[in-house]
Amino acid sequence: FDVDDDNDDFKDDVDLFPYDACAHHDTDDDGLPNSIRNNCETDLIEDDDDDGDGVLDSEDIDPLDPSVGLYNSPSEESSIIVTLCSPSVVLTLGLVIVFSTFAYLRFNTDIRREE
Repeated sequence: FDVDDDNDDFKDDVDLFPYDACAHHDTDDDGLPNSIRNNCETDLIEDDDDDGDGVLDSEDIDPLDPSVGLYNSPSEESSIIVTLCSPSVVLTLGLVIVFSTFAYLRFNTDIRREE
């Protein structure tokens, strides 16, 4: 009993192309393999949209997730808002406020002592 008929190191029960050593996986079940091994003779054609979301793998952010497609760059306004709300900006601003408050209180305490 042979568990890997095409000897591609993928057992037949998980190999979607059990008799073709050049391919083994098809994410979107369209009959086209996600990839074909280099220097391998086959009649199969490599799928250029592995997840079937209508976006070519070369342009897809996550070519194996059909819920993710083209990268949409954020608008300039939302980019500024995202930057201003980023943890590094918020923490830096918080430290500046705390330091300024401490310096102000210290300065006022020193002035009152001199009077």
